[in-house]
Amino acid sequence: MRRRLMLLLAPFALASTLVIAAPGTALASNGMIETGTTTYEVLPAQAQIKVTISISIANRKPSDSQYYYFWNSTQIAVEKEAGAISATSNAGKVKQKALKQDDYYRYVELDYPDVLYGQTRVVTATYAIPAAPKSPGGYRALSAYASLCAVGNGEDTGSVSIVVPAGFDLYVDSGSELTESTAKDGRLVYSTGTQSAPYKLWTCVDAENEAKLTQSPFSAGTQPFTLKSWPEDKAWSAQMQAEVTTDVPALEDLTGLTMPGARVTIVEAGDAQLGQYAGMYNADAKISYIPETIDKATVAHELSHIWFNGKMLADKWMSEGLAGYSEQAAGPGNFTACAEPGAYPTSSGPNLLSWKILSAQPTIQDEAVVDYNYRAACYVFTTLASQMGPDNFRNVITAASTDMLAYQGATAGEKLDDGDGPLTSKEMLDLIDEFGMLPAGVKDLDAAGDVFARYGIIDSSDLTARSTARTKYHALAASAGKWAMPLAVRDPMATWSFASATTAMTTIGQILDARKQIESAVEGLSLDGTQIQKDFEAATTQTDLEAVLALAKKEADAADVVARAVSLNGSSRSLTETVGLLGVDVDTQLTAARTDLAGVKPETAKSQAQSVIDTIDASGGQGTTRIAMAVGGTLVLLLLIALVVLLWRRGRKPVPAAATFAGQLPGFGPMPGTGAMPGYPAQQFDYRTQAPGWSQPQMPSQPQPPQWPPATGQGFGQQPPQWPPAAGQMPAHQPAQWPPAGQMPGQQQAQWPSTPGPQWPAPDNAIPWPPQTFRPSGDAPLREEPDTPRPFDPYGPLPSEDGPESPESGGS
Repeated sequence: MRRRLMLLLAPFALASTLVIAAPGTALASNGMIETGTTTYEVLPAQAQIKVTISISIANRKPSDSQYYYFWNSTQIAVEKEAGAISATSNAGKVKQKALKQDDYYRYVELDYPDVLYGQTRVVTATYAIPAAPKSPGGYRALSAYASLCAVGNGEDTGSVSIVVPAGFDLYVDSGSELTESTAKDGRLVYSTGTQSAPYKLWTCVDAENEAKLTQSPFSAGTQPFTLKSWPEDKAWSAQMQAEVTTDVPALEDLTGLTMPGARVTIVEAGDAQLGQYAGMYNADAKISYIPETIDKATVAHELSHIWFNGKMLADKWMSEGLAGYSEQAAGPGNFTACAEPGAYPTSSGPNLLSWKILSAQPTIQDEAVVDYNYRAACYVFTTLASQMGPDNFRNVITAASTDMLAYQGATAGEKLDDGDGPLTSKEMLDLIDEFGMLPAGVKDLDAAGDVFARYGIIDSSDLTARSTARTKYHALAASAGKWAMPLAVRDPMATWSFASATTAMTTIGQILDARKQIESAVEGLSLDGTQIQKDFEAATTQTDLEAVLALAKKEADAADVVARAVSLNGSSRSLTETVGLLGVDVDTQLTAARTDLAGVKPETAKSQAQSVIDTIDASGGQGTTRIAMAVGGTLVLLLLIALVVLLWRRGRKPVPAAATFAGQLPGFGPMPGTGAMPGYPAQQFDYRTQAPGWSQPQMPSQPQPPQWPPATGQGFGQQPPQWPPAAGQMPAHQPAQWPPAGQMPGQQQAQWPSTPGPQWPAPDNAIPWPPQTFRPSGDAPLREEPDTPRPFDPYGPLPSEDGPESPESGGS
């Protein structure tokens, strides 16, 4: 609602006025009894209110020897807007004489014929008050609406009655209560009943017959409206529709809000309906009451209450302040600030939070306080709006209308926990600062808070605690960078629980310090987008923050280890360290450590990095060992080579061209394929193809071959085993490799046959060789070897370390 500068109907001032105007004689105590009956009739057809004042004067004062007593005048109060008075009596003419007048009434003396002892005179005065739309004085007598203030007349006893047509609902706005009754013609009569001192009676009423209102639906943009107007005031409906159609888009542009969509009803209202205010809005019924006298600022003000009302805003000063701000849509400009309200009218100081509502009979001081509050509320909002600019202020209003949390996090559009309730003054201040002043670049974090404190909206001690917490909060938010502040601190900030918020901010500071330590320790490492950031932004409680801090500390510890590993791996290395790291891939392991660190796996990252550190630390000793082994192995190899050369020189004999062997005896390793057995002739045989009865021939008369193959480390000159061995029997010592590395002492290295087979290789120089028999194993049939000439080139005696050795047997 909007404060009216003056209520046109003010009958509450009549009591003292009428007393002053009353005759000074003792009335009933002096023997005269005056009874007044005053009736107000609402006549919609004539758009007027008819007033009938009937005063009965009875003289009960007898004459005495000196005087006789009579009365011949009385006084009545007549509304200043009333027409001519018709006054009569039951015995002669009545003369009228104007006495005085004030802002609301004129006082008239009625002179009538003398009333002598024992007589009763009845004086009747009638007049009409114009009550059409926009008639001066605020009296209305219409088919859908009536309003009036009725006053009493008479000195001793009397009553006041109001008569309205059937179908009206009458409401007493102020003054004496009335009792309802029904007149014989169906009209409704409301009366005070007989009261003493009727000149003190007064009552103000309004009566409504809603069924008679003219309804006019229309739309302004997408918002539907219905106008309900008095049938007698067609001009109001047309003008109101034009004003609403213009003001709605202007208000939407000014506030950044759109009309709610549900149909809003605008009712033409009389002054009595509005009381001390120029307009009203019922948020529950979505009904706005606009006076018959349309004022552009009033229309914008009341339309803004479609948003700014008790459903949205908990404190009255905010609804009226924003409505006052909205009046600028119909005024000189969107952000023309209201003037500073000046000095407070009382010594207590301003307190907009304790909003005063005027009663029907306000004191002058009450009216002054209410007027001040309206001016101050408008000043607060328009002044702050001018500092932050229109766009930012629209953001503030939008946030307020949607119950936004002032301290937003990673998820945009977070709501207050009590989002269903109206916004408090503290929450409004937070929105002004966070959505308006900060985005506008206002450096002083306390600028808006100081304005709130000046007008008693918020206690200064609360604002001091808030200032300290907000300073720290925004410093941390700046340090956090891309990381959004968690709800664990934003919620206590929004609920003004600054002790809890400070505890949370201490933990947040430690987390951000750990992040800085981690990212500084390892070049190129960023925790943005990691699990730590996600857990940080998702923290809703102090316990959640402490869990994030514990993880950050582990990550910081791991980062230190990875940093040491990176530094150690990148430093210069000695020869021994280089040799020690040959074949070791520390780079891959270090990359894995960095990957785990970036993935917030501090345990595995630390383990990987520590392994790299341990490996590099041990590389010097490992390299020394490897070098020593290499040097020692080289010396041993040189000694072996020298020994082999020496032995080779001492035991060297001429060797014929190597014989070629083919095949492999069962149970044996590879047989020599190039050259002959030492001391044996070159020969060819295949024991598997011999005829039955074939037996081992005696060897030629040559020096016996050494044991074959020789035992490891054993020289030649030993008796050989049976050759070829029986099936499944291994020679005494089977060589691991044939031919042996290098050459056999004193012999030419044999060549191993490339293709296995049973055929013994044919010698290169064949000589006749007697048939021989050979039983390889078991009961296998024997067959004769064909008489084939075989070359024979026996070797000389095999030398030994003690000199030539004679064969034990010979052959032919």
